[in-house]
Amino acid sequence: MTEKLKSRKWQYPTIIGIVALLLMIFDVSLQPGQMHLLYAREAVDSSDRFSSDVSAANFVPSKITCLQIIQEDYEGLRLSYPSKVFVDFVKNEIYVNDSGNNTILVYTHDFYPLLSISKSDGVEVPVGVAVDPKGYVFITQAPTKQKKGRISVLDPCLKWKKDIFFQGFEGADDFQPTNIAINDKGHFYVTASSYTGVVVLDKDGTFSHLLTPTDSLGKAPVQKAKIHDVEIDSQGNIYLLSEDMGRIYVYDSQERFLFKFGEKGGSTGKLSRPRGVAVDSRNKRIYVIDYMRHTASAYSTDGRFLFEFGGKGWGRGWFQYPTDIAVDALGNVLVADTFNNRVQVLSIQGGPPVTVAKVEEAKPEAPVTEHLVEEAKLKVPVKERLVAEAKPSPPVKEETIKEEIVEEVKPKAPVKKELAEPKPAKYYVLTANMNLREKSTTKSRIIQLLKKGEEFHILDQYKHDDFNSWFLVKTRSGLTGWFCGIYSGKDMFVEKERKRIPAVAKAEKAEPKVPVKKKLVEEVKPKALVIKKLIKPKPAKYYVLTADMQDVATLKLKVLSGDGDLNSAKRMAKKLGNMGYKIKLVDRAPRSNFLRNTVYFASGFQDEAKRLVSSLGNNTILKPLTWSSKFDIIVVTGKK
Repeated sequence: MTEKLKSRKWQYPTIIGIVALLLMIFDVSLQPGQMHLLYAREAVDSSDRFSSDVSAANFVPSKITCLQIIQEDYEGLRLSYPSKVFVDFVKNEIYVNDSGNNTILVYTHDFYPLLSISKSDGVEVPVGVAVDPKGYVFITQAPTKQKKGRISVLDPCLKWKKDIFFQGFEGADDFQPTNIAINDKGHFYVTASSYTGVVVLDKDGTFSHLLTPTDSLGKAPVQKAKIHDVEIDSQGNIYLLSEDMGRIYVYDSQERFLFKFGEKGGSTGKLSRPRGVAVDSRNKRIYVIDYMRHTASAYSTDGRFLFEFGGKGWGRGWFQYPTDIAVDALGNVLVADTFNNRVQVLSIQGGPPVTVAKVEEAKPEAPVTEHLVEEAKLKVPVKERLVAEAKPSPPVKEETIKEEIVEEVKPKAPVKKELAEPKPAKYYVLTANMNLREKSTTKSRIIQLLKKGEEFHILDQYKHDDFNSWFLVKTRSGLTGWFCGIYSGKDMFVEKERKRIPAVAKAEKAEPKVPVKKKLVEEVKPKALVIKKLIKPKPAKYYVLTADMQDVATLKLKVLSGDGDLNSAKRMAKKLGNMGYKIKLVDRAPRSNFLRNTVYFASGFQDEAKRLVSSLGNNTILKPLTWSSKFDIIVVTGKK
């Protein structure tokens, strides 16, 4: 009896636990955030919002795809409460305010972490960021115990230049700047926490005036609106977002009021606590991120609500208390998904209705957009122009040329025809393992790994730069493709030696009257040379790789400025990138007294480092890494 009671004691908790576990699995399986394709919710009363000749359904995208999740910096550390995202269209870079770490992170256009801006760069508590057309970076900073709220100015090399402090207007001493935008005249529009209107500074940072919209919420009296975010589009129009009013106020480039849109509320088509606004000039949309509803709302350029997407969740396309939104040059939407500690990159396909003529003009753009979306999935920034240049020109048909030669040598058939036979194609042999690719770029698909000793002959050649050349080859087994045959100035193959025919074999094939044949050979020699010139293209040469070679794109390589100038590290990174290396990090070295370029290598990477040193020239020295590092090779620039 006691045993039965004990078994019952554990029986019910066990059943409850199993049921709870099944419910959890079922709940996760139904979590829409796990889906790759997301669909937007459109306006409920669309018939009232649109004219009779325009269907609201045309405004709803066909699908929304999550292309990328940005959640790590260049050191592999996780983001902590990213609160701001900004796209620099001049350098095509993305800036993210990693507010939990008080750091501004910079990413490439294809979302690869590049570098960081932190306390060592004069940035202690960053809030907002903007970049002017000359590449100068302006970062708004919250007040600290030592300094008031300010704008820190960094040059294009990210060196601190100066701080702009606020003065000349009411509340300047307690001004806590949040976001910033710059117009084409170089004037600054700065918002602040719990501040009515936006502060306008001239290009020198001197106070100019206040731009303050007035509005009322419901039946409340008209009052000055507090502005949380500011955005300026490509036409110079100014967008002021008020979180309290749940509205966006639009002004032209001359600060003349145009219209306002948005409605306070907690349902679809309304704004509860909007935090960020972005303008998509490419697709003619305005996006507003809602912190409390965990959604992003899309509007037409005249302020009509189109659709919304998102919702509270942790999967792809779902948000938790998002705080900012931006649009890149391709029309992708970037959302600072703050409490999920990430930035999401979304592709929204479909858009506002257009006339028939515009649709015809827009058709050619569709495959390009699809291709670019696919590139973003794979993190492969391929430039179509370079790929087009790298494609081999159509080869000359050898058969046609051979027929012409045969017709010319026909009258002298017996001996000359035998002598005029083209030499067999030269074969070459790989001296290292190489990837055979579809195109002359490391970003193209790998057809097959060619082993060391593989034989091939060359069909075409493409010179990538002074140090690297690609070859279109055909292997003995019949495979055709490209590989980097000259890498960092070194041939990765050699010509295959032909076996000489013994004299006895030649004598057996020779005719009985040896002297006569010899005479005939002497007579036709000059003509044989002429015929050789007519055979184009020349028979392909085959080469053999002489060493095992690691694909340089797989190396973990870091570039540091050892001369105190970050720009020198950027130049070196660009040079190495052209040589095929993939740079993981560009930063400053702990000291700035390096006289010569120095290449440090980890254990097992000495050969790769030697090849790199030989490519960089005599001014570069080679040293082993004497400390623990996650990088295989570290390049430090010197003063000379």
